[in-house]
Amino acid sequence: MSGYGNWDPFPAFSGIFDGNGYAISNLKTDLAGTDHVGLFSQLNGGKLVNINLENVDVKGSVYVGGLVGYNEGTIEDSCVSGSVSGNSQVGGLVGFNNGTIIQAYTTGSVSANNGNAGGLVGRFQGGTISYCYAVGEVSPDGVLKIGGLCGDGSTNQIYFSYYYYDSSLPGHSNDNGRGEPRTSGQLKQGTADSEINGEMVYTGWDPSVWDFGDENDYPVLR
Repeated sequence: MSGYGNWDPFPAFSGIFDGNGYAISNLKTDLAGTDHVGLFSQLNGGKLVNINLENVDVKGSVYVGGLVGYNEGTIEDSCVSGSVSGNSQVGGLVGFNNGTIIQAYTTGSVSANNGNAGGLVGRFQGGTISYCYAVGEVSPDGVLKIGGLCGDGSTNQIYFSYYYYDSSLPGHSNDNGRGEPRTSGQLKQGTADSEINGEMVYTGWDPSVWDFGDENDYPVLR
């Protein structure tokens, strides 16, 4: 999409979109004064599966995510790399989540001028996050409610399991209990149900879904 220009997000979506093993590269959208920004503006009970977004550059205001601005559906087996920024409720994958996210990861930078920024999700209102991880810088320092995995959301509202963030990276060291902190070395060396430096990594993760590579690699979806 490098020659496409400024992407206008898909409107509220309630169907099923399957990426079918392909990658969407160089998605760019600069909508700094607009809410609900991402490849999809909003997911209303629909399902996104097998989506790989590479090298995104997404800018919006509130509810900003690389894949979905506002999620009330299901996201499965999907990943995003690149840069996502906005004012509030900004996440590498999803800006605001009230749905299901399973088997997903993000690598890249996330920033929110007024807070609520997370490597995977900006604000978690409800739903589930399972078998996910996030790596990349979350910024800026000093804004309210930033986190390696999720920026905001009461911990008793979040139902999740076996998700991690890289605590070695800026914006991750002072996380908020929404995600299991692991170092870069642990996340790269770990495989399914492994113990690295006395801590479990990738508990319950399915090796038929994840390729853990060698000790220099973060896992990727097969």
